Amino acid sequence: MSRNAPPRLFPVSHASGLALNAQLVFDHKPIRQQQKLKTLTKYVQTYPSGWKKRLELAKILYGMGQWEQAIDELSHVIERQPQSIDACLLLGHLWQLTGKEKDAVSLYEQTLPWVQNDVTKYHITGLIAQCHGDLQTALDAFEQAALKEPDNWAHWLLLGKAQLDLEMPSAAQCSFDVILSLNPNEITALLYSADALMQLGQVEPAQQRLELAYEQAPDDFRVLLRLASRRCQQQLVSGKDGETTLRMIRTALRLAPQSAEAHHVLACYHILRTEKPEGKTVMQRFIEHNPNHPYGWYFCAQVLFRLGEVQEAADAIMRCYEFGRCDREIYRTLCEILPAAGRLAILRPILKEMLAAFPLSWSLWNTAGRALIEQFDEHNLGLAYLAKANELAPAPEVA
Repeated sequence: MSRNAPPRLFPVSHASGLALNAQLVFDHKPIRQQQKLKTLTKYVQTYPSGWKKRLELAKILYGMGQWEQAIDELSHVIERQPQSIDACLLLGHLWQLTGKEKDAVSLYEQTLPWVQNDVTKYHITGLIAQCHGDLQTALDAFEQAALKEPDNWAHWLLLGKAQLDLEMPSAAQCSFDVILSLNPNEITALLYSADALMQLGQVEPAQQRLELAYEQAPDDFRVLLRLASRRCQQQLVSGKDGETTLRMIRTALRLAPQSAEAHHVLACYHILRTEKPEGKTVMQRFIEHNPNHPYGWYFCAQVLFRLGEVQEAADAIMRCYEFGRCDREIYRTLCEILPAAGRLAILRPILKEMLAAFPLSWSLWNTAGRALIEQFDEHNLGLAYLAKANELAPAPEVA
């Protein structure tokens, strides 16, 4: 499948009740997909006992965002052909996307015994570890798969993403460079590579990779969003530069009208142009229409805090927190906004929860340590947390 096809966003019915969006990459145009869907649906109805065409149908449904139907078709496939690795992996992936990690783990564990290929075993072992939140085990498994099949860039992509998740941007950059040596125009690798380079402070090479991605895929939502965000960071919001930035944002919103992040970039664009009421309104309208979108509340909190509306920002980030699925950036934002709002009693247990959720995150140990020292006057424990952060942090590169 070509990874350079424009992605589209679909609403996800998550097991937790959250309203989220997922981004998919297509290898065919939607019209062609519709035609193929009709043909395969008719075939399956005519020959209901077959499984190969049903699997093909499930893949089409998955690519079109019709996940419930895809799950149903995949369940039929596995019932008839339980040793279909493709079906098991896709169904497990769908269960991961919809928050049914326990179902995914159960399926992966049932699949492992009949897998003959060692690389596939490592792949599935890594997926199981992902479901359990064991990022280090996932990384080790994906690394073994990449070493055994070094010409398969998909393994390096999984490995690089796991390394980014473990705050290892230098290692991740090496993994993405392998992909780009195999396929210099691979869009996903270019984007993740730019992310890693930014984390390493290598701004100019990161910018070059974003621009290369834009040359290859000017209508790709992911590319547009990253580039527009970068242009806002560079304050390219006035004159012709501003028109270009706004055009990118509007194109991204047209491709993904339910993207909280795209709305946030638009809000930042307005704020940088000193159009503060417009910036605030962008996120307020988004959460009015998407009250169950946790990242809508997260980005709304970011905007409100930037505008100096600290108590409102604290209310918004707590709404995000109450959905119960915090990532590192949400926790980091809680640690920034709650002290400014004087809500230390709420923050104290969140620090403990944060470190339990991300025990290998050196940056969160650092954040917690600083909070304990600066906000709670707990110097001994704070210093111990900072020492833990230094222990976990990747060693600096030797020039």
